[in-house]
Amino acid sequence: MPVKNFSRRNFIKSSVLGIIGSLITGKTIQAAAGDYTINVDDFEPLQTVGGSVLIKDVTIGTEKDNLIVVRTGEKDYVVFSAICRHKKCNVKYKHDKTAFVCPCHGSTYDMTGKVTKGPSKDNIIQYQVKLSGNQLTVTA
Repeated sequence: MPVKNFSRRNFIKSSVLGIIGSLITGKTIQAAAGDYTINVDDFEPLQTVGGSVLIKDVTIGTEKDNLIVVRTGEKDYVVFSAICRHKKCNVKYKHDKTAFVCPCHGSTYDMTGKVTKGPSKDNIIQYQVKLSGNQLTVTA
């Protein structure tokens, strides 16, 4: 568009379209980053070391998953996919065993997600976490 024909109306139109484009692009970049944020204050079990919660149907990256969040220390948390790699049941955290156990077939995973007892042969997925205040950000 030549500069001499760049009217006030065209300037405003271009500016508005640019802002809308930036907003759309910003959302797309954020969604593609795959972060999921949890307010740990919203979950009573996470107020105590050893407490855990299951959060279903979370989108991380481009995938849906169920998360199991465990408070392991005063300001420490771990987050894993709750889905057992054997038969796709949701694992449960057993504080007394410091392990994740599948209620369907008994597969057991340690605190790094590694299989310690079959029948599952595949580890559960561990996500990266970052705590900022009461916000726990989970990243694929």
